[in-house]
Amino acid sequence: MAKELDEAWIEAAIAGHHRVERLQAAVEAWVEAAEVTVHSPDELVEVRVCPDGSIRRVSLGPVEGRSSAELSKSIEAVVGAAADAADWARRTLYAEAARAQGPF
Repeated sequence: MAKELDEAWIEAAIAGHHRVERLQAAVEAWVEAAEVTVHSPDELVEVRVCPDGSIRRVSLGPVEGRSSAELSKSIEAVVGAAADAADWARRTLYAEAARAQGPF
């Protein structure tokens, strides 16, 4: 009886491990495919950021007549917003993945 129980426990543990691997692969795929777009408060700078924090694209609006200080301020603001957006996206994707997989 003990041998059968041990084999059943091992099979359940292996199945649980495979389930975690599938969940991890799904989350990694979602992280690679997802992106969030944020803008500076003055709409001069747009950044597309991935949940892992990597920046996919930076776009600038018209900069004529803007000082370097104004441009720097816009860039700093949007970089901070991009970091917050990446963190939000990552947490959201993990929560979605956990909800999709159900309890462990």
